[in-house]
Amino acid sequence: MLSLKKNFLNIILSLRLNRSNCSSSNSYNISSLSSSSDSDSNNNSSSSSSSSNSSSGSSSSGGNGGDGSSRSSSSCSSSKVIVVEVVVVVVVVAAAAAAAAEAAAAAAAAAAAAEAEAEAAAAAAAEAEEEEEEEEEEEEEEEEEEEEEEEEEGNKIRYGS
Repeated sequence: MLSLKKNFLNIILSLRLNRSNCSSSNSYNISSLSSSSDSDSNNNSSSSSSSSNSSSGSSSSGGNGGDGSSRSSSSCSSSKVIVVEVVVVVVVVAAAAAAAAEAAAAAAAAAAAAEAEAEAAAAAAAEAEEEEEEEEEEEEEEEEEEEEEEEEEGNKIRYGS
């Protein structure tokens, strides 16, 4: 069970490390993707801008019409990582709850066994005490009978019958 928890924690850690490699930004930065040049001899300015909208799922960048700024964003599917991480956490919590329930059931079974053993010991002690009382009563009855017999013998001797 402990190794199972360690494995899940390692998975969570590796997923977090993988997610930290993903970056997402939606800011406008001056970059080398856009450039302007004044190369026309008639003093006409010409601008060249670089724009690419490649959306392969990992990155995209786009120019902003030659004004010297470009928009770039890079993202990865962090929502999938979060979902997997949540599922792993739920599984770990469920495993811990199952282990706790199993331990509680074992403790309850041990308590029930101890209670049954205590009841059996109490019943045996009560039975032994009852037997001892019966033996004492029998001994008292025997003593009374012996005393009565002795009295009868004494009376026979005294009165000669």
